[in-house]
Amino acid sequence: MGYRSDVAFVIHFASGAEPEKAFADYQKFKKYVTEELKFMAEDRSTPKHDAMKYFNYANLLSDTWLTEEEYFGWNDEDMIFVLNNSDVKWYESYPEVQFFELMLGHAQQYSTAGQRFVRFGEDITDTDINDYTGPDYDSDICYWDMLQLERSFELSPDREQLTHY
Repeated sequence: MGYRSDVAFVIHFASGAEPEKAFADYQKFKKYVTEELKFMAEDRSTPKHDAMKYFNYANLLSDTWLTEEEYFGWNDEDMIFVLNNSDVKWYESYPEVQFFELMLGHAQQYSTAGQRFVRFGEDITDTDINDYTGPDYDSDICYWDMLQLERSFELSPDREQLTHY
């Protein structure tokens, strides 16, 4: 029950002129998420954040994907963090949503970071697309453009099997 959304985002670190800086920024960001942010809670009293309610937190600490359709994890080779999930309650008051919003906000502190956030709700007019690129982000090697919003409907019945009255 309740209003549901499909949510995805990509955070990518790239700098053609300074790849070492991009890698260092990526490593700092990953450390922040895996070591510091996991202990964050609104009152800082809980050792583990409630993001695990909808997402597999163990995957946040690894480099693996969950499934082909829904995933949440790191790609160290390309310096990417991604989340793709559907049918979730994405309310700003929810701790797990606050967790990811903090993550997105923190990534904007790095000059080599680029990100795209896409959310669409059940209502066809309820769509959010937010992009950010740091001043040193190299858009020529951009990965976050892999995330595009597409709504579609396809009906392909076998017309020969339909009965007409």
